Order: sequence, then structure tokens, then C-alpha cells
Amino acid sequence: MHSFKQFVEDTENMLVPSAGEPLPSFLQRFKGSTIKQILDKSSFISLYFGNKYGIGGAPDGTDKAIQDFSNALVTFINRDEQGRGPRNFRPRIYDSEEFKAKHNYDEYQKLNKERRLAILATMKSRKLLKQNPNALDGAAERKDEIEDKLYSSEYWLAYKQAQEDEDEYVENLHNTPLSSDQLSDDGSEEYKKLEQSYNRVMDFV
Repeated sequence: MHSFKQFVEDTENMLVPSAGEPLPSFLQRFKGSTIKQILDKSSFISLYFGNKYGIGGAPDGTDKAIQDFSNALVTFINRDEQGRGPRNFRPRIYDSEEFKAKHNYDEYQKLNKERRLAILATMKSRKLLKQNPNALDGAAERKDEIEDKLYSSEYWLAYKQAQEDEDEYVENLHNTPLSSDQLSDDGSEEYKKLEQSYNRVMDFV
């Protein structure tokens, strides 16, 4: 069983280069690792420094350089095949007018409006329970009936399927072992910033 201190040191060491180690060589350490594994280690480093220094994180110095580099590393590796960051992992096609038109969004909107009205009616019926113990029955049944239709509507089913496809894509992206090419200089702005933060860490190694 590793001690907490040793776990911190091992996690930190994985994200910190050795003295004189070139960035390309350092990055190849992560060949075969997954984006998720690196995200987890970086998150732990951020949490550790947050607990150590409080709001604002580490001040200027070694810990600040390590934290900045850890963040830059995540930004560099957490990209898709086109080099796009997390904001582009989910295309949200279900928000497009084409998708809505194809999957009868008008029906969904109508049912959703009816559902809101049914919820309101149910809330009003609850207030009448003292006078009429059966006041809620009809309203609750009506709400359940509308929700059954809503959640079996064409748009809702297509929407949920599209979301599941997005989840599956991100899951696969984050759990596929990184290749040597993915860890190499691609001329991107993300790599340039990674290089700058790396050089800053080297000043303290």
C-alpha cells in the first residue's frame, strides 16, 4: 500500500520532466497511455495544489510552473482527430434545424407544452387534496399519459440516440491509447503553449 505522500510524488513525477530532457522525449513517455489517464492525473495535481495553496492555486515558483504545464499538457492531448478541443467533441446535431425538421420537432414541442400545463394542473390539484382526496387522480394520470407520449416521440428518441452516440465517441476517444504521432509537434498553438510551459518547468528542474 503506497502512502498518500508517495502517491502524490509518483503522480507529480509522471507529469514533471527530468533535467535536460527534451519535450519530444518527455511526451513519448505517454505513448500507450490514454487521454483519460492523463486527465485523471492532472486533475489530482490541481486538487492537490488547490488544497495546498487554497483559492488561486500555487504562487510563482516550481509548483506554479508544474500546474501550468499540467494544464497545457491536458489542452494539447485532449483533442480529437482534427485537433479540436472538448467543445467540439459533441456536435449537438439535435439542435440543428435540419435534425428538428427530420424528426418532427413540432410534435415534441406541442407535447412538451402540454406536459408543462399538466404539471401545473397537478400542482394546483395537490392544494385541493384536503377538500377532495381524489383531486390529484385525474391530473396525475393526465401528466403521466402526456409524458409517455413525449418520451416516445420521434424527436425525443432521435435526440437520446444522438446523445448516446456522442457519449460513446468521447468515451472511445478518451480511452484509446495515444500514438506517437499524437504526442508529437503538430505545429498547433496548443503545442507552442505546451512548449513554453515546459521550458518554464525546466527552469526549476
